[in-house]
Amino acid sequence: MSETRTQRVADQIQREIASLLTNGQLKDPRLGFVTITGVEVTADFMEAKVYFVAHGSDAEVEGTREALVDNAGKMRSHLGRAMRIHHAPELRFVQDPSIDEGEKIDRLLKEVRDKEGW
Repeated sequence: MSETRTQRVADQIQREIASLLTNGQLKDPRLGFVTITGVEVTADFMEAKVYFVAHGSDAEVEGTREALVDNAGKMRSHLGRAMRIHHAPELRFVQDPSIDEGEKIDRLLKEVRDKEGW
């Protein structure tokens, strides 16, 4: 499989899951403000790692992750129909650390600037 096709499939999965979340088709009160930031698909299209960012307390973020996991079957069913594929990939949800890491870097840079008098 070409890398381009794998990336196209990953991009389509990201769009479809984001659409489900924004259109309110998944009615789970634990789904707070969540953003799908990326998807990585294995070369055989059997598994997709779905990166997300959720806002709120640690308990709320964990509740969002649990809601995503609990609704994975509905998402896979939707992906199968929308993408016209017989076997939608297994979805694994991973909290995207990039936002938190970016905020940490910003905070460290601010501390250095304050100490150095920039």
